[in-house]
Amino acid sequence: MHLGILLAVLAIAWWSRYILGTQQSWDQCLTRFLFAPLLILSNAIALVSMGTDGAMLGRPLGTWSVVSFAIACAYLLYALGVLLYRAITAWQSLQAIQGLPQVDWQGESAYLLDTDQLIAARVGGWNPKLVISRGLLQSLSEAHLLAIRHHESAHLHFQDTFWFFWLGWLRQITQWLPLTQTLWQELLLLRELRADSWASRQTNALDLAEALYLMASDRSRWQCSWLTDYSASASDRLDRLEIRINRILEPTTDNPSSSILWRCSLAIFPLLMISLHSSL
Repeated sequence: MHLGILLAVLAIAWWSRYILGTQQSWDQCLTRFLFAPLLILSNAIALVSMGTDGAMLGRPLGTWSVVSFAIACAYLLYALGVLLYRAITAWQSLQAIQGLPQVDWQGESAYLLDTDQLIAARVGGWNPKLVISRGLLQSLSEAHLLAIRHHESAHLHFQDTFWFFWLGWLRQITQWLPLTQTLWQELLLLRELRADSWASRQTNALDLAEALYLMASDRSRWQCSWLTDYSASASDRLDRLEIRINRILEPTTDNPSSSILWRCSLAIFPLLMISLHSSL
C-alpha cells in the first residue's frame, strides 16, 4: 500500500503543475510552484514515520513497503543535504561581505564593493545586508540612486531574500518535475515586479525605469559570482526588461488572495495517513 501511495502522490504532483490555473499572478504562480514539492515532502515524511511494518486500514503493508520506505528516506536525506549546502553557501556569501568597508547610504548602512559595475543587492536571510558598488554611486544620478534605494527597501519589506532561500531549496529538490524552471523564472520576475511596484509608489516612476535600464544594461559585465543569486536585478534577462519597464510606467493591480493557503494546505494530506497506520 505504501508503494501505491508513493506512486499516487507522484502522479498528483506531476498533474498539479498543469491544472492549478493558467493566469500567472503572484498567488497563482506561487501556488503552482509550492503545491507539488510540499506534497512530495509531506508524503516522504509520512512514509518514513510509518516505517516498514504494520498495516494500513487493517491490511498488511507487504514487502514492497521496504522499497517505498527506502525511496522516502533517500529523498529526505537528499533534501536535507541540499538544504545544508544552501545554508553553507549563504553563510559564505555573508562572510564575503564582512571585510568590505561600510558606508552610510541614504540613511542605511551598506557594504561597499570596489568595482565599477552597477550593483545593489540584499544579502542574507531575515535581516539581509545591503551591498552596493562604487560604480553605482559614481554612475547614477541622485534621483536614480533614490529609486534604487526604494527598490532595495521593497525587497527588505517583503523579506524576499529569506523566502526565496526556501523557494530556491524547493526548486533544487524538485527540478525533475515539469515546469519547475519555468515557474521559478516567473517567480523571480514577479518578485521584481512587486518590488518595482512598491518602489514606484515611493519615488518617481520614470526615474525608477531609467535606473532599471542602466543597471540591466550593465549586467553582462558582472564578475561577482557569489553575489548573483542576491542581486535585485540578477533574475532579469534583457528580454524581460521591457515587461518591467512597461509595468512601472503603466501599473496594474494584483490583489492577493487566500488561495495559496487553502490550496497548499491540501499538500499536507499525506501526513493525515499516519493515523491510518497501525502496528501488527
